[in-house]
Amino acid sequence: MNTPANPARRITASALREARLSWRLSRLGATLAALDPLLEMIDAAESSPGCSVAGGAKETGQPKPWRTRGAVRLAASAAYLLGRDEALERMLRLGARRYGEDATLLHLEARRAVDDGRLDDAASLARRAAAIAPDRPRLRQLLARLEARAGRHDAAIEAARAAIRLRPRRACLRVELAQIALAAGRHDLGLKAIGALIDPPALLHARLLAGCGRWREAVEMYDRVLESHAPAPSSQSRSPLAAAPIRVTCFNRGVDVDRDLVDAAIERIDLLERLGDRSAVIALADAEVGDPFRHPALLVRLAEVMLNFGEARRCVALAGLCRHSAEAPRALALISVAADLLGRGVLAERCRRRLRAGDRTLLARSWRRGLMARLIAAQTSCRRAGSDPTQSVLEPLLTRAVEVLTDASAQSPRYADVHYHRANCLAALGRTEEAAAALDTALRINPSYADARRLADTLRAAA
Repeated sequence: MNTPANPARRITASALREARLSWRLSRLGATLAALDPLLEMIDAAESSPGCSVAGGAKETGQPKPWRTRGAVRLAASAAYLLGRDEALERMLRLGARRYGEDATLLHLEARRAVDDGRLDDAASLARRAAAIAPDRPRLRQLLARLEARAGRHDAAIEAARAAIRLRPRRACLRVELAQIALAAGRHDLGLKAIGALIDPPALLHARLLAGCGRWREAVEMYDRVLESHAPAPSSQSRSPLAAAPIRVTCFNRGVDVDRDLVDAAIERIDLLERLGDRSAVIALADAEVGDPFRHPALLVRLAEVMLNFGEARRCVALAGLCRHSAEAPRALALISVAADLLGRGVLAERCRRRLRAGDRTLLARSWRRGLMARLIAAQTSCRRAGSDPTQSVLEPLLTRAVEVLTDASAQSPRYADVHYHRANCLAALGRTEEAAAALDTALRINPSYADARRLADTLRAAA
């Protein structure tokens, strides 16, 4: 009861009432100012011998422990949001002395560690907080995010599932789980997670469908993303794992575009190439040539696909739009190869002279694309003439790729990607035992290599 005989309780009630009102009005500075008298009283009680706030509140006239703990939590939250590290550190020390480990204070300390880039410390603090308060979905969500950033996808998935069990109707938790599943290569789990949403993020949905091999459905979903000009519905919460949308400027007209939309357009082109939908890609290329507002990365990717399909003229037209952009080295390499295919040696030599020494890798990659286009054209002409080609189109290229990757693995034996790509080429050539050995080496170097593990499971199932 707030009487003159209990001034501490009266001060506590008044300070908390004013602080909570200021908190609801988002007046964080006023929240801290209102709690100052109460915090000073707690400090004084801490330093006074024989006086305890945590116990004996009725006999000593001190405020009840749950009130003082709530005040410390509220002050710590306001200090964190205001960026006042000294005040936050004071609240954390006071809370640790008075109440031991508190889930709310540990949560705030973990968020501060994330801001400072100390992700391992943040994960440890989040685990301790989740052990104290296992029924808080925000703690589980933070723990899932930190585990995913550290590459511990199994632990991240378990934490995200625990958060969904606590709040099954919270859409952002399902999006979080789907993002983690996409990063872990568990696309079926991601599709199941967002399957309960009325309007899931279209870009995330498209990537999960593509990962599951449902390429035609993924292309349709990418169409939705590009037609709506938004990678996610405005009503749908973005996952904290996903980076904020990046605004990039188109080089020729200064037009701002969303990087997510550029990535979506490029991924859609990749799927059309995998599907072998030549007519759709050619129609898209013809439309892009006349559009001056497209991003150069998109145009260069289309030019690469055109070169793969043997469309050298369209390749030159698309890459020529990017000669003065950030993608100029790739564009010049493509123009050089395509011009050689067209018999335009002067243009090809002029583009090669503009390439620097460090761009020779791009030129070699473009030459491989041109060689593939020539082989496919030769095979197609043989079939049209009624004769069968004597050699597979891919076999010489895969054999040469195995030789190059074998040399690279000898020079960089701890590079898991080289062993994985070598295993891919060996498997395509039917040399499964050598492919399995290369995959074992890749998995010893990087046990969490999802693509290598998936290919190893495929080879075992086919054996």
